[in-house]
Order: sequence, then C-alpha cells, then structure tokens
Amino acid sequence: MDQSNISPATARDIKRLRAKLAERVALGVPPATAERLLNVSHKSLYVMLNAGLLDSYKVGRARRVTLASIEDYIARQIEAHPMPRTRRRPRG
Repeated sequence: MDQSNISPATARDIKRLRAKLAERVALGVPPATAERLLNVSHKSLYVMLNAGLLDSYKVGRARRVTLASIEDYIARQIEAHPMPRTRRRPRG
C-alpha cells in the first residue's frame, strides 16, 4: 500500500491499531525466518539483535524475533533511505 497519500491522522490511527494488535498477539518467528524476511545473513541478523535494532525473546532454548520489531526496522529503513521517484519514459 502506498502510504504517501495517507493523512497524518490516518497514519496515527493505523499505528494505534497495530499497537493494540501487538499487545494482544505478541508474535515471534525463529531467526531463520527473520533472516529470510529481512534478506540478511545469519551473522547480520545477530549483529542487528546485539545492536538492539531488533527485539527477541527465548522460549526454552529457542530464540524468537518479534514480527513487530521486524516491521519497525523496515519502516525505519524506508524513512532513512526513501526511494527516489522517477518518471518512466514512454517507449517508442
């Protein structure tokens, strides 16, 4: 969804809704899944975890990375490095 056309009030409402959903369902994925979602190596994922860029928790001996932290990381990256808008040239 193109979020550049969303008003600030709507964006705040979306953020509040996501926060409520995150409180109800704290979803986590194994590191291998987080690596695939972020398209990073195993080492890079653990560097990000150790730097505090992603949140994780343990269930027994298994580590889980929260989906909310993955989404937040992606949103921060998009804000920090926006894609330039380019116009397509007509063919011909």
